[in-house]
Amino acid sequence: MCGRYASAAQTIDLVNAFALAGYHMDPLFSSEAYHWSPSWNIAPGQMVRIVVDRPPPATGRVDLVDAAGTAVTNRTDPDTEADTDCSCWQVHLARWGLVPSWAKDPRIGHKMINARRETVADKPAFRAAVRTRRCLIPAMGYYEWQHHDSGPTTPWFIHPSDTDLTMFAGLYEFWRDPNDPSGPWLTTTTIITTAALPQFADIHDRRPVMLAPDTWAAWLSADTPRDHALSLLDAPPVPAEAHRVARTVGNVVANGPDLIVPVESTPTAP
Repeated sequence: MCGRYASAAQTIDLVNAFALAGYHMDPLFSSEAYHWSPSWNIAPGQMVRIVVDRPPPATGRVDLVDAAGTAVTNRTDPDTEADTDCSCWQVHLARWGLVPSWAKDPRIGHKMINARRETVADKPAFRAAVRTRRCLIPAMGYYEWQHHDSGPTTPWFIHPSDTDLTMFAGLYEFWRDPNDPSGPWLTTTTIITTAALPQFADIHDRRPVMLAPDTWAAWLSADTPRDHALSLLDAPPVPAEAHRVARTVGNVVANGPDLIVPVESTPTAP
């Protein structure tokens, strides 16, 4: 399970990460995502950044901005609707906890913060999204709490060994209240998890899937067949390490870079 993580990447950090990975494009940001504040203690139910590959907005809409913060309309003829055959990478906000489109109550999202790799293609809540609504979730790393035979749990911060920015594999969905057909759309997301790396199995038996940069485009593209997309989740894992952190992180209102600071010099495995 991944129930808490850190993400401090700003707009320029995401643009640079895409460029360093060989994706030389001009990603678009929703205005909310562009101004999103970093967080070192993201919890379920909060709004998080997701990267998607979708058509640009229709004519006249300015809810997306480029990396410089300049409002953007569609990139096709200004007298036409957006070209649905043309897509671009976009960064939006989504509530953490996926709400399936068929759900009657959005509170179901509280149970959908994670999707298991082993069952994601079959579970009714995820099987539609895994075909065409796949996303990347920017993160620095995630927290897990190690349980002991006695005494309090020990929080650990697990993160990539060689970078401050990774991408969790995720899914997203759109939901609208069935009793209010003209109401607003709610965008939600979930993090895909798989078996823990052996060196961290004593901390927790699950981990979020961190996708290597050379898989980002294929994972995002709706043209990637489902089975091929799922195979990307089984690629060799991104090298990671772990260290203990203060129990302060257990308080959901606590925030700041001090939460990921090691509390003592310890090996990377318990």
